[in-house]
Amino acid sequence: LLLVNIAALLQLDGLAQMTIGDKCALINEVLEGHFSDLVSVPKCFGLQPSFDPGYWLLTASTVLGTLSGGFVMHCSHAALDEDRMPLPPREWQSSAFRMYSQAS
Repeated sequence: LLLVNIAALLQLDGLAQMTIGDKCALINEVLEGHFSDLVSVPKCFGLQPSFDPGYWLLTASTVLGTLSGGFVMHCSHAALDEDRMPLPPREWQSSAFRMYSQAS
């Protein structure tokens, strides 16, 4: 999951450029004419992915949430398996339990 997130973030600019296509061609010509001395390659739209602290916080919380969710699911399954243990012999059961189990 972490590798997929990193790969998607790094490929985001290529996807955006493919989506825009040649719609920025005229704007890029104007930018090159006026701003070529200020910017190495002027273009109308671009994305620069970065791994800021927020990304790492989100990644850490995702991993922690996944691990804690797995732990809770394991404990829940163990508790349910414990409930499925065989019932004690009928003479040990109280009359209230027998009435309840017959009603359902």
